[in-house]
Amino acid sequence: MIAASNKIKKEQYNNQITNLKCGNKKELDPIYELNKVEFNINTRIARIEFIQKQEYRTIQKYITQNYVKYPVYSEWKTRTTIIKKTVKLTNAELESLNVSDDFLIRDFAEDIIVALNNEELLPSWFLRSCLKKELDAKNEILNNEFMEYENSQQSEIIFEQNAINQNANEIEFYTIELEKLTKKLNKVEILLNNIEIKPKNIFKSILTFGIYSYLISQRRKSKIHENIQKLNNKISETTSSINERNAIIQASEDRIERCKLLIKQKNLNIEKKKSNIYKDYNKKILRLSH
Repeated sequence: MIAASNKIKKEQYNNQITNLKCGNKKELDPIYELNKVEFNINTRIARIEFIQKQEYRTIQKYITQNYVKYPVYSEWKTRTTIIKKTVKLTNAELESLNVSDDFLIRDFAEDIIVALNNEELLPSWFLRSCLKKELDAKNEILNNEFMEYENSQQSEIIFEQNAINQNANEIEFYTIELEKLTKKLNKVEILLNNIEIKPKNIFKSILTFGIYSYLISQRRKSKIHENIQKLNNKISETTSSINERNAIIQASEDRIERCKLLIKQKNLNIEKKKSNIYKDYNKKILRLSH
């Protein structure tokens, strides 16, 4: 049983190791960086040094699972190599540095030009690249300005929309109340009209033990009038509440439209600035071509 248990544990361990480390690459693609540039302005000779870093791992052992051998790799290690190149940077060479056949020179062309630290040696492609970066940076600033402004206006729109929704819900409540009050008022007014048209009748009063006389009495009509007045007051108050909330909704809708208009105006203003920046960029590019 102990042997069987140990065998199971070993298989579980092998499965874990296989899942974690098998099938990985032995090495990753190298990463390069420019280390230094030494330049002689008189001879135009540039000695350029790059650093190549490469992650790799070695096979520590093999494990067998289902009659198949799997390698188990070590943790990642780093291999560093110094690469040195010598280039004569004539004007023609500088102008073609960004399309050099040497991928390191080509990929780090801008960094090499910056390292030379000489404005007289700046090639046209580098100046165009700088102008494009300047253009992109200005456009990004304008885009961020518009986005920030739009977000602030959108926050205001959301606030006003919430106010509209809240007041709309309250209007719905007051409308239901108004319908109830109106129906109740109609019933009371009909009752009063019926009382008004009923004549006095001594015999009915006697037969109903005076109930009929009370039903058409001035006292009862006064109470009904008081009830009608209370209902009219409530209807007036409810109608006023509805009107107030409709006014609030209208004001919120007006502010939302104003926010949308401000966003549109801001966008037009930003686009106008971008257009002027682009015109200036094209003028500078045109001067480089001559």
